[in-house]
Amino acid sequence: MKKLVFASFLGLSMAGCASSQDVSEVSQDEVSEPIQTFIEDVKEENGVHLYYDGTKAIYVYFNASNVKQGEEASHFSDVKVEEEGNTVKVLYSREEMSDDSNENIDYELLYKIETDDSYENLKLFENGKEVSFGTVSGNE
Repeated sequence: MKKLVFASFLGLSMAGCASSQDVSEVSQDEVSEPIQTFIEDVKEENGVHLYYDGTKAIYVYFNASNVKQGEEASHFSDVKVEEEGNTVKVLYSREEMSDDSNENIDYELLYKIETDDSYENLKLFENGKEVSFGTVSGNE
């Protein structure tokens, strides 16, 4: 219930944000302390997590670093952001694999979406299917 209430708040508070987005992958070392703390708080949870920074930026943390015994590893790729009317869509691919020892694959990704105009919705799509964020948090 808390997530639903916060998501509603997030939708309302983002009414002053973006139709034009600047998207970039960023290093966890490059972000402010509140965002680093958020990542540490959700690091044990695989999934896609959203942090709304009140300075007109949204951070999307992709985490697949926790592989449990007997489960297949997965990783994220093809992260894109698209605008459709008053909706911003975050699209990505998630692929499962039997071997998690590939050192060339990043199991954690952090993207920053800078916004400068208004939109009402932010939607997440995994392999073309709409999904929910694992965690939603932020500041004003």
